[in-house]
Amino acid sequence: MQSAPGEPLLKASKIDDLRTWLSAAVTDQETCLDGFEVTSDELRGKMEAAMVTSTRYTSNSLAIAAGILGITEKLNFPRHRKLLSPVASTAR
Repeated sequence: MQSAPGEPLLKASKIDDLRTWLSAAVTDQETCLDGFEVTSDELRGKMEAAMVTSTRYTSNSLAIAAGILGITEKLNFPRHRKLLSPVASTAR
């Protein structure tokens, strides 16, 4: 979904949505592993090993999303979309 011109790109509600989705992804990963409790320890261990990278990326993304608004405010980073307009060049 694109923002309308002049609308903030990083609205708090969008960041909150992102945090919710990432939190759900972490929960889904844990729920998936819980489904392997009735299987052999070897199979569960293989699934846990396979999901390590995914879990790390998801957790890191969640931490970034949690801090992004605060960082942009501290740096006075513009959160609004700025459109470039064509400038007619008269000098050649």
